[in-house]
Amino acid sequence: MKHERQQAQARWGNATRHKGSDLPYFKTNTGSQIYYEHHGRQGPAVLLLHGLASSSRSWRKLSRALQGDYQVYALDFPGHGQSDRWEQYTFYGLSELIKVFMRACGIPKATLVGVSLSCSVALLFAIRYPHKVSGLILAGPLGGYLPAGNPFSWPDRLVFKILPIALQLSVFLLGHHATAYWLNTFGVKRKRTFKSLESIQSQVDMKAVRQLLWQSANSPYVGHLQAVRVNVLIILGQQDPMPRRFVRYIQTHLPHVRLIEIPDSRHLIAMEKPTEFNRLVLDFLSQTLKKQPAASF
Repeated sequence: MKHERQQAQARWGNATRHKGSDLPYFKTNTGSQIYYEHHGRQGPAVLLLHGLASSSRSWRKLSRALQGDYQVYALDFPGHGQSDRWEQYTFYGLSELIKVFMRACGIPKATLVGVSLSCSVALLFAIRYPHKVSGLILAGPLGGYLPAGNPFSWPDRLVFKILPIALQLSVFLLGHHATAYWLNTFGVKRKRTFKSLESIQSQVDMKAVRQLLWQSANSPYVGHLQAVRVNVLIILGQQDPMPRRFVRYIQTHLPHVRLIEIPDSRHLIAMEKPTEFNRLVLDFLSQTLKKQPAASF
């Protein structure tokens, strides 16, 4: 863990916004270009983190709901959407990327909204840089929490190791469309949402999917959640097929947390129930954001 942290800090020490392009992106000191969207001109900052095999496009409805009162930022993680690919993907690398992104955009502090595996990135960032976080909203968080030596950890390790292999094999044998179809049945109930999901999922580096899923067998925040001192809202679909014990672990170990379940919804709540999800996000922001001293970089 310490080695991963040092690698991330060495690789992404600085970044600058690039102004010579029609597309909004910032460039890291290694030359990687990271695409992002910025909506709203005033108010506290809200940073939207998309899930695995997704992109900033998945947050369009929430961005529209927030931009009147908040400055909304949504970036494409490396290997997703319009951002460059990396050779190696780690949760520590992504948390460091958020730090340099906030520095490049002049964001001293933000509320982070994560979904699925990006909840791990949000939690890790809050643990590493607590002075830069105003609050956390976690939609359908998942990830193993038992150490590798624990005999009960093998189901999680087996699932997170085999799943990316199964996905790549399915794409090879059945094609992208058929693979996206069966995969999205876990995320949403309504088939009318499948088309928009599939278009987002076509812009992904399968290496990112494979490496991040492998690391999720033992999530990077395990053993450190007590360090998260801000208010946390967990939003869960009542019919989410993912194991509830992942959420229970996070809920049990966070000092200030509230769990709300949305009926008739599965894993990707923000896309399946945008009206309900957006209302919960707005309520959380209005209730928890207060004037706080600016963070120093």
